[in-house]
Amino acid sequence: MLRRGALIVWVLLGAALAACGQKGPLYVPGVAPQARWPYPAVPPAAPAPAPQTPDLPGVSDERK
Repeated sequence: MLRRGALIVWVLLGAALAACGQKGPLYVPGVAPQARWPYPAVPPAAPAPAPQTPDLPGVSDERK
């Protein structure tokens, strides 16, 4: 019984170790791959301008 429990522990440990990690090179989104550590600060994105209301001529109809 002890051997069976130890076998289960080893199999689960092996599966956990085999499944961790990322394949391929590591990267940070938004930073050039050639950038050296420490990474340069990424400037914040400029806020979107407020939508402008179109310039419309005045209404000459008095009912409106």
